[in-house]
Amino acid sequence: MLRVIEKYPFLVPSLAVIVYLLAIPVDIMEIDSAQYAGMARELIERNDYLHFYDRGVEYLDKPPLIFWISAFFYKIFGVNEFAFKLPSILFSIGGIYAVYRFTLLYYDRQTATMAAAILATTQGYFHFNNDVRTDTYLTNAVIMSVWMLAEFLKTPRWYW
Repeated sequence: MLRVIEKYPFLVPSLAVIVYLLAIPVDIMEIDSAQYAGMARELIERNDYLHFYDRGVEYLDKPPLIFWISAFFYKIFGVNEFAFKLPSILFSIGGIYAVYRFTLLYYDRQTATMAAAILATTQGYFHFNNDVRTDTYLTNAVIMSVWMLAEFLKTPRWYW
């Protein structure tokens, strides 16, 4: 099995992403996910992207990125589970790739492949992509930032 993973380094993460995608039709979970999905829908209905409401009541608890991204995807794909969960999956793919590239800076390809595979198959990542919360975006943005900082420290180029 290890030889197969070495030959096809993105096989396990790709299979995990397929599982994430297959879980899209699962209903949006209650409390946080449903609340965030509804708030993004309200942004579109009100055509007001600066004031946030939760069932008509002003909401100031969370940073707005998740609502803006969800509303953007709702505009493209319509208001549905696919549009709500897809950004989370895309952020997770970015985080998995960043772990691979970060590990590759300091270790060999096999170690980087295993690090990406381990992250992609953790229960936390499956949960992130089915019960979408702000943590999904934050965690993956931090992972990508750490990778890019490490790249910059190793090879100082402006694009890192």
